[in-house]
Amino acid sequence: MTKPVIGIIGAGKLGMTLAKLGQNVGFRINIAGSKEPDKIRLAVSVLAKGATPMFVKDVIKSSDIIILALPLSQYRQIVPDQLKGKLVIDAMNYW
Repeated sequence: MTKPVIGIIGAGKLGMTLAKLGQNVGFRINIAGSKEPDKIRLAVSVLAKGATPMFVKDVIKSSDIIILALPLSQYRQIVPDQLKGKLVIDAMNYW
């Protein structure tokens, strides 16, 4: 059985920590932040080495499990229809 691909939307402290933990146990991790993938590539290479920075729409498309690691104030950026058929874990918070 192959492990599902995990997509993380949010490249802040929580998103990077979850990406690193996922990488450590052998999951393939896709991650998106509020900036373009090239803008978070350096941070990802240091804090979550091996995770793949992408645009949000690409993370959703290419991942089986989606973790929402955004500040709660950003929830309107998520388009619910795009998440149809995905397992979604909501870790949004007030920070």
